[in-house]
Amino acid sequence: VYHALNQGDTDDAYRVQLLWDYLSDMKVEALKEAWAYTQQQFPALRLRFDWNGEIIQIIDKKGTLDWRYQDLSTMNEEEKEKWIREATQKDRFEVYDLSKGGLFRVYLFKRSEKNYTCLFSNHHAVLDGWSMPIILTSIHDTYLKLTKKQDLNIVTDHAYIKTQEYLQQHKEGSRSFWNAYMN
Repeated sequence: VYHALNQGDTDDAYRVQLLWDYLSDMKVEALKEAWAYTQQQFPALRLRFDWNGEIIQIIDKKGTLDWRYQDLSTMNEEEKEKWIREATQKDRFEVYDLSKGGLFRVYLFKRSEKNYTCLFSNHHAVLDGWSMPIILTSIHDTYLKLTKKQDLNIVTDHAYIKTQEYLQQHKEGSRSFWNAYMN
């Protein structure tokens, strides 16, 4: 967040992209719904920031899923590759507005009936490398339950909120420690 505020749109180092393929039939609406459920489950995926003086994290009650689907199945392989490559490059330079939230995007490209490519893009402020497997596991578990018409039993993960509460409660002690350490 610090770098995004101080360097503006010029630094894309904190824009993270992950690209993978699904080599099976996909129920596109179920996958989209799984992403939406996961966004509700993990508060960090509904995060935005305000910085009138001090940076404040705001977790919206309901997130807006930035889902971008494109059917490329009528194109030849070269055209598909070019389309996905250009979309990935364009996304890399699409700036996240930290004050508005929506700090991740999901692209699903249909190559054929049994071949889809997914591009997941996010600002590092909401996810890091440690969190990614947790999020992807949740999405895929939810997708499987939706396709099998099983109960979802989605429980909101409060670890992020509890961590932020702990940090706020111990803010003065941390400040005192670091002031003493640095002086």
